[in-house]
Amino acid sequence: MVTMKIKITVLLYCICFCLVMNAQDSQLLKGNLGTHPIVMYITYDLDSAIYIRYFYEHQRRDIELNGTINNKGLITVVCYNNVDERFDSSSEKFELSKVKDGYSGIWISNKRILPVQLQPLIANGIKNPYAGHPGMKPIRSNPLDYVRTAALGFIKDSTTRKRNFFLDWYHEKYSGISLFRLRKKTMDARINKINRELEAMHVIESNAALSCTSPIGESQYDLQIDHVFMNNDLLSINLVSSFYCGGAHPDFGSTGYNFDLHTGTLLELEDILWFGKRARPAANTIAWFNYRDSVFAPKLIAVLNKLYPGKMKTTISEDECDYSNPEVWSIPNWYFTPKGLYLGAYFARYARSCDEPEWSVIPYKILKKYIHPNVKIKFPE
Repeated sequence: MVTMKIKITVLLYCICFCLVMNAQDSQLLKGNLGTHPIVMYITYDLDSAIYIRYFYEHQRRDIELNGTINNKGLITVVCYNNVDERFDSSSEKFELSKVKDGYSGIWISNKRILPVQLQPLIANGIKNPYAGHPGMKPIRSNPLDYVRTAALGFIKDSTTRKRNFFLDWYHEKYSGISLFRLRKKTMDARINKINRELEAMHVIESNAALSCTSPIGESQYDLQIDHVFMNNDLLSINLVSSFYCGGAHPDFGSTGYNFDLHTGTLLELEDILWFGKRARPAANTIAWFNYRDSVFAPKLIAVLNKLYPGKMKTTISEDECDYSNPEVWSIPNWYFTPKGLYLGAYFARYARSCDEPEWSVIPYKILKKYIHPNVKIKFPE
């Protein structure tokens, strides 16, 4: 019942958000701040509020400003860079007026005043070498992100070896985010397919780091790879991010990615672990959410209860982590380890310290009882 209420709340929020977005207009611009080339994205709201994000082309890191537009069309926006919202030496301000299709005005910071000239920019006119990669739809739909990521580049740092593969480690030159690509002496379509996924992840995480910003203070985005597992059949990694992009508190999260080395396919959990008796629903559909809530989570709890009865007991105190609650297991993070399949519980923000306990691993000998009948992957004994 609680899960259904959450889904209804999310649906209503999405409807309201779409209505708000329809009430807004936006414009992508390119020009100069003094002698520095910049790209700017302006969002206009009906109540005269203005939201601006822009980046210097040589940095590509967002700066966020908020303000208003008056009845004469003058835009005034500010980034205070402090929680007290005082205009100090670290703050900056734009004053922009409409001229033909673009804008002209000034930028003010630390007693410096520089001229600003901006003209419309058509994002689709820019070639982005990563636009066709997997998972890039959100970036393609955001003009500023699309333009930003078009110029991302990866610099090789080092090479490590795991089983029969070389792992070539790269950092993205603007964000500093690091990730590897696979390499063998003889490359094939399967490895290229995995590397395309890895490069897409690298672009998405780099864009997340560069777009992480706050108008009233410093932002921070950090990504680490805390787990890499390989055997003859699988590549499994876990990415852990910690970030503060405005708001009341910093946040963190982790995402596992699991590849079939025989096909190069990025696996879904239902490719491996299947408790259903009917046809498998497509991911992120209503039928899929219903399966995860009503079938998957209770079955997973039953398995974990047998393996870890002391950890899975129902709690009484609100200060304890209640791992007997199906809601925290319906959409777990997951990845393979030498000992078995790891599944990490996910809690609401107020109980995030309970997230992803170290012990929740299903040993391979137990996992084999529940694997999808079409799985051809050979798991460790």
